[in-house]
Amino acid sequence: MKFKNLKKNLKVRIVTGFFQRIISQMIVPFISVYLASFYGATIAGFLTIIIIITGILSSFLGGYVSDNKGRRPVILIAEFTSFLALLLMALFNSPWIINPIITYILFLVSNALTFFSKPALDAMVIDITTPKERKYVFSINYWSINLSISIAAIIGSIFYQNYFFEVLVSCSIGTLVIFIVFLLFIKESKPDIILKPINENSPTNNFIRDYQKIIMNPIFLKFFIASVLMLGIESQLMYYISVRLTEDFPTTKLFHQWSLSGLEVYSFLRFENTIGVVVLALCFKSVLRNYSDKSKFYVGIVLFTLGFSILGFSNSFWILVISMFVLTFGEIIYIPIKQAILSILVVDNHRTKYMAVYGLHQRFGMIIASLTLTISPFLNPYFISFIMIIMGIGSVFFYRSVINEKETKQLLEKIS
Repeated sequence: MKFKNLKKNLKVRIVTGFFQRIISQMIVPFISVYLASFYGATIAGFLTIIIIITGILSSFLGGYVSDNKGRRPVILIAEFTSFLALLLMALFNSPWIINPIITYILFLVSNALTFFSKPALDAMVIDITTPKERKYVFSINYWSINLSISIAAIIGSIFYQNYFFEVLVSCSIGTLVIFIVFLLFIKESKPDIILKPINENSPTNNFIRDYQKIIMNPIFLKFFIASVLMLGIESQLMYYISVRLTEDFPTTKLFHQWSLSGLEVYSFLRFENTIGVVVLALCFKSVLRNYSDKSKFYVGIVLFTLGFSILGFSNSFWILVISMFVLTFGEIIYIPIKQAILSILVVDNHRTKYMAVYGLHQRFGMIIASLTLTISPFLNPYFISFIMIIMGIGSVFFYRSVINEKETKQLLEKIS
């Protein structure tokens, strides 16, 4: 399968998604720094929580609207309004005027719109791909996510502090271009399924009923729990592992010449992971094709868990580097297959609502990681690594239960 053979909608979605993530990552990671510089860390943390909550609520709303009104209108409205919000953010951070309160409100709107359209964008990929195409598409998409984040991190770190106005202007122009591309080339992909709401005059009841059905779906719930456990392991890199290395890692001489602090080692490991995903996905693509999806999936989870558990306690630079390589290899193996499994679990006429609920696994995973960081001063690093291993085993248990369901098993066999 080749990129040029994909449908136009899909090629546009992958390419625009690459640039959307660059735009997002040039701003989002620095907003908390921006707010803290004006209001202090405590208030900035509170304001960030509001951003997260509005994102979750707008995601649910976007999923409901998209399943009822279509993907295209949700995407176009969100993209154009986000362009206006970014343009106004630039105005209120210009050489002529700086207003952090209005900037925060505008970012809140822009972030909510991003989450509002995300379930529709995710569902569109499933709408316009066959089961066999999805593994390839998810692999390409995952590769592009890591590459775009790398580019955005470099650009953002260079230009944020002294050129925030220029960054916002560039992001607003980029968002406008993406809107025009969507307007000209994206077609509606919502399946032609007639929805028959039980309460014609009560959208709120329909909204609650639809999401309740999704949450009560036992197969999807098990998949969701497994995904939360894996994200809980992955998020340790930003929480517990980053703090552990910064505080506990002894300054090390590399090749008897360069001194590396714990923070520098952590930054190097993040860089290794991001670049590793891009390189390994290209290098091992043909080799991995010779193994079954089920085998690759479980091996990937084991390698991913093992690598992170070692990062949880080791203070050897080279062991940390090797562990990061191992978990990165596991990551590129299991994640595209996980996404393919997700695509066959979602019900056609509720795809965007499913994607909205699934998106919560990131939030719950981050909560697990933050709780681990909170209790880490009272626990031995080896015990925390043991907790990660237990989480990895738990995820295998839940994923295995999902895969062994008769319907899921049959669909997976068809796309293997």
